[in-house]
Amino acid sequence: MVRCPELVARQTNFSVAVTQLSRDALSPENLIVADLTLIIDRQQAEYFWSYNTQLFSAQIIETMIEQWTILLVAIALHSQCPVAELPLISTFERHKILEEWNDTKSNYPQCCLHQLFEAKVAEHSQAVAIVCQGKYLTYGELEQKANQLACYLQSLGVQAETLVGICLNRSLEMIIGLFAILKAGGAYLPLDPNYPTARLTYLLDDGGVGILLTQGKLLDRLPETSAKVVCLDQDWQEILAVNNQPISNVNSHNLAYAIYTSGSTGNPKGVEIEHHSVVNTLFDIEQRFKISSQDSVLAVSSLSFDLSVYDIFGLLGSGGRVIIPQPENCPNPEHWLKLIIQEKVTIWNSAPALMELLLDYIMTNQRTLPQSLRLILLSGDRISPHLVIQLQTLNPQLQIISLGGATEASIWSIYYPIKNLAPSTKTIPYGRPLNNQSFYILDPKLQLVPIGATGELYIGGVGVARGYLHREQLTASKFILDPFSNWATARLYKTGDLGRYLEDGNIEFLGRIDNQVKIRGVRVELGEIEATLSQYPGITETIVAIANRAKGIASDNSEQTTIVAYCVSKLKSITSKQLRDFLKTKLPEYAIPATFVFLDSVPLTPNGKINRQALLELPLNQLETENDFLPPQDTLEWQLSQIWSRILNVKPIGRDDNFFELGGNSLLALRLFEQIQTTFGKNLPLATLFQAPTIAQLASLMLEQGWSAYWSSLVSIQPHGDQSPLFLVHAVGGNVLGYRWLAEALGTDRPIYGLQARGLDGQQTPLTSIKEMAASYLEEIKLIQPQGPYFLAGHSFGGFVAFEMAQQLVQQGETVAFLALFDCFGPNDHDKSTLAQRLGIHINNLSALSLREKLAYFTDRFEYILQSKMPFAWQQRYSKLANLMRSPEQRLIAQIQNINLQAKEQYTPTVHEGKLTLFRAQARQVNGYFDPDGGWQGLALGGIDVYEVPGTHTSLLLKPENAQILAGKLKAILANFTAKPQRDELAIVISNNNQTISEKISK
Repeated sequence: MVRCPELVARQTNFSVAVTQLSRDALSPENLIVADLTLIIDRQQAEYFWSYNTQLFSAQIIETMIEQWTILLVAIALHSQCPVAELPLISTFERHKILEEWNDTKSNYPQCCLHQLFEAKVAEHSQAVAIVCQGKYLTYGELEQKANQLACYLQSLGVQAETLVGICLNRSLEMIIGLFAILKAGGAYLPLDPNYPTARLTYLLDDGGVGILLTQGKLLDRLPETSAKVVCLDQDWQEILAVNNQPISNVNSHNLAYAIYTSGSTGNPKGVEIEHHSVVNTLFDIEQRFKISSQDSVLAVSSLSFDLSVYDIFGLLGSGGRVIIPQPENCPNPEHWLKLIIQEKVTIWNSAPALMELLLDYIMTNQRTLPQSLRLILLSGDRISPHLVIQLQTLNPQLQIISLGGATEASIWSIYYPIKNLAPSTKTIPYGRPLNNQSFYILDPKLQLVPIGATGELYIGGVGVARGYLHREQLTASKFILDPFSNWATARLYKTGDLGRYLEDGNIEFLGRIDNQVKIRGVRVELGEIEATLSQYPGITETIVAIANRAKGIASDNSEQTTIVAYCVSKLKSITSKQLRDFLKTKLPEYAIPATFVFLDSVPLTPNGKINRQALLELPLNQLETENDFLPPQDTLEWQLSQIWSRILNVKPIGRDDNFFELGGNSLLALRLFEQIQTTFGKNLPLATLFQAPTIAQLASLMLEQGWSAYWSSLVSIQPHGDQSPLFLVHAVGGNVLGYRWLAEALGTDRPIYGLQARGLDGQQTPLTSIKEMAASYLEEIKLIQPQGPYFLAGHSFGGFVAFEMAQQLVQQGETVAFLALFDCFGPNDHDKSTLAQRLGIHINNLSALSLREKLAYFTDRFEYILQSKMPFAWQQRYSKLANLMRSPEQRLIAQIQNINLQAKEQYTPTVHEGKLTLFRAQARQVNGYFDPDGGWQGLALGGIDVYEVPGTHTSLLLKPENAQILAGKLKAILANFTAKPQRDELAIVISNNNQTISEKISK
């Protein structure tokens, strides 16, 4: 036992009967060094607490001691009761949770949604209510048209509790239809015109819709239905024939709308919301954020998502304006920005991803955030602290509000005003309940959990939905009686979310319990995808999961959002294309799996449950054989296919199959070429795979007469385009295969070259300093581009080399137009990170790697740490031992990595006179401890532009969808540079005696 200055200890004396406890300070000497330790001394009848003050506050420890005491007393008094059923919270904590943090009672209007609007019509009927595609309706005009349609609907039998379908594109008619349904006494059921026909059929049938409002141009998309179809753009003369004023006896406890959400049983479920529930939410937002007739909102959300309820009824109920984007321009940030400026929009309400889309457009096109915006409402998904910091930087006066809850609780139930975030912010709290709503965190026994403990979130109060449409059993399981309310009929909604109370009363959101995830802010039940897939003929079993890069299953709160479907099929002829096309007729686009893996059977645990851990280990590159499969054509192709199969664990492999698309990566490429050298005596450079990524191409290249491999650092990744080339410098491993997806996504506007480390061929001596590497690479670059402007970029370690190359070019009098670093941690960032923070980086890095790659990663990092601390003789012994455990290709990578890591430690960047562009991985932001400029502040006189891209330090390039987004940002920035380069094209031909013959062709 040792003394640790970071640890604080508490001592508590208690009698054997546990009747009296007292607390005294205790010196931390002789305590076990751990984050939290409880030591019980039976002889002295004492127990001691030691804890890490960086992780636990004194108040939290005092609370834990209190809980421990309560538990001991409860055990003594109820010795026959299971421990899980014993209480842990004190009377003080219970009072704080129930009486203080959930004291939200407040008056609100006892009226219906449309009546909020009608009150504003009386105040200013000439004010503009709706703007859409250059047209507008005033409050008076909207009232008149909605009343007319409401009378017609009543003539068709619409009354209180009648569910009316509405399937229209974003338009003035859509708003008229919504208000008419409510004024007639009915409730609306929104149907997205973009949904597949099968899904629309299900919603109409399950909802029991007897009347459907739509547009003539949508009739071809709609399924056959027994409902009365009313086309608001064609049937208006018939509608005008009814002259009565609408008279309805609807009250605030009648149904207002039913919105369908994803269902775990395979079918969506309709959430029934009553008027008073949603009116409470709208009134709270109006009062809390002072919404008035001076406000306007850009309605970017689909009618099928409940954020639209606030956009339409919230703003019109407050006297404001609703601006509707053109349906063909949604999502389109350029169109959004134009409307915000043109209409002086004051409120933005969306999922964070849409705001990120708008900000990306603003930043990449050097636009400004309109100053008319005063209130940003973000909900539906995790809010990145970096997004908030960007917004606050662009406009410090913005009110940015995090909102949360569930469709089952009337849009929102919880809020958190986000103010002055520090760069070190890890996460944004979920917040506190809105008026007349409550949040409880309960254990499986429905008992309150202590402050700081994790439990399931339950929502109570007037916002709780009536239930699920025609789903009595499901309603009973998800909506339970509220044990903490004085009202006998009060209920709680079981969210399936995890959370905990923070010390200040705010709630922290900790993810999902079940199989439900969010894709781009939209809630998706994986069970619904599974059930739909099972309907396909020949599919006997399916498991749908969220995948982590190309391997396994990630948790729900992961940054990775790729849907993978594991399928067991009776028919070997089924392909992923067939399944994808089938699902597109049943599910929204966001619910279509990105990858399909075909299995002979689903792995099970000994107790018969699905073994998801075993699925995690399955390589997603075991793809099905498509119908156009072409087998190897000769002996060489057959031999190559056998090597590929062993390395990639894929069978069979066709002559046109792409190495990378089958799951190939840089480590596997090294193994591939090592086996090619062993089998054929050909020593190929890794970059050969850029020119010959298929069996047929590689075999053809190997058969060329007189051909032998010439090795250079400069590699042509993509040779086409008339803009200045982009040069990408290798990361710490030395090869450039990691840029494959990025290069593909960048297209053919400009040539792309990679710079690989000398020594990767196992023949040349590696360079040992960053300055040497930069000088050597520049010599090769100038063979194809003698003069600037130069465009340089590098990932991680490659960022340092690219930075030094830029410095040397400037010293030579050349122009560096563009210098980009991909998640490269600057010197000022590295020095601030603690051990725990560095571990966080490594954990994120490991998440993108296979098991084999993880082992190599551990070995390499461990060796580097040991070698930097141990005497030289020990280093030699350790290296020999480590090499015995490595394959030849791993030994080569380890050697180059260690050399490069040492070169980085010895390198001190000097100030760059130009601009620096930094792309940071979003997953790093979860840790929240990095400098805003990534540690490069003070090292770029031209300033630093920072962009956040999805993924971890490694997956931002290795995952195609992440590389696609990174490429999009790069292309937008590079579009500002249109000058064509002064460069030579260098053709290299190798003769039989391995002499280099070069011919420069000027362009």
